[in-house]
Amino acid sequence: MGLFYLYYKICKYLYKYNFFTIFPQNSTQLLKTLHLIIKLGTD
Repeated sequence: MGLFYLYYKICKYLYKYNFFTIFPQNSTQLLKTLHLIIKLGTD
């Protein structure tokens, strides 16, 4: 269980609910936010 697994789970969840197709212009901001959340969560 590492960060890559966590990213995979989150991305799979988002794709499942078409998050990236609903907010394609926000995907880079979303990934930055996810990265920040994961960083905070692993500290």
